[in-house]
Amino acid sequence: MDASDPVERQPKPKLFLYSLVLPVVWMTVGTILSEAAPNFRLGIAGTTFFFMLICVGISWIFLKRHGRMPANTESWRLIAYCSALAILMETWVLLAALTWPELFPDIQITKDIVIFAIGFAAVLDTVIIALGFKVVAPRYLKKLMPNTEYP
Repeated sequence: MDASDPVERQPKPKLFLYSLVLPVVWMTVGTILSEAAPNFRLGIAGTTFFFMLICVGISWIFLKRHGRMPANTESWRLIAYCSALAILMETWVLLAALTWPELFPDIQITKDIVIFAIGFAAVLDTVIIALGFKVVAPRYLKKLMPNTEYP
């Protein structure tokens, strides 16, 4: 790499720390919503919108700190970390529903449903988060900050 390359001059970003924004915001918003509106559920469309906002937020924080958007390998690592954390959190809830069905009286759940739901959520979350980091965040932030370097 050239010595004047902005990626080379800056310290390596701690991408896992950036990805921790997802579970922190998710748990915070989830807790607030469960207290304010106990029967409210986001659904797939709401979760998609929520993930997109978080991807834009993480990219914006990265852009402000480093003066650039994440490089291709950095964005794929962010996708992997955020997807893994989202899958971990959803698996945690599904296993809780399977283990303590009395806490989730409105859900009829079996082991087969949990396995299918984890697989389905893993694929869906990964696709949504990838679209968030690769399509939505760069397009939105290019309009917001047109004089910034984009890979």
